[in-house]
Amino acid sequence: MLPMSLIPMMYIQNRWSGPLILIAITCGFYAATLEEYYCGRLDLPLFNGVSDGCVIVYAIGLISGFTGFSYWNTKLFYQVTVAETFVIAFSLASAITIISK
Repeated sequence: MLPMSLIPMMYIQNRWSGPLILIAITCGFYAATLEEYYCGRLDLPLFNGVSDGCVIVYAIGLISGFTGFSYWNTKLFYQVTVAETFVIAFSLASAITIISK
């Protein structure tokens, strides 16, 4: 439920980044959950999408509340928006969580 709340908060409904953020966050969570179930322990890297991701999602909600949706459409570099940069960062955090298993 938490990954789905990011899509309207970051206003990325009609972009490639909407499905990517759902897949990235869900895969990282399931990889960590499966490791805990089958190995009996939960070893997470220093920065991971499982525990730190919740705090980041809440921060994104606060940013959206204070700045509005136009902030997420701001172009940073090479026509990449702030929202797409956050999606790439979430995907990398999820990949680090999965690879470290």
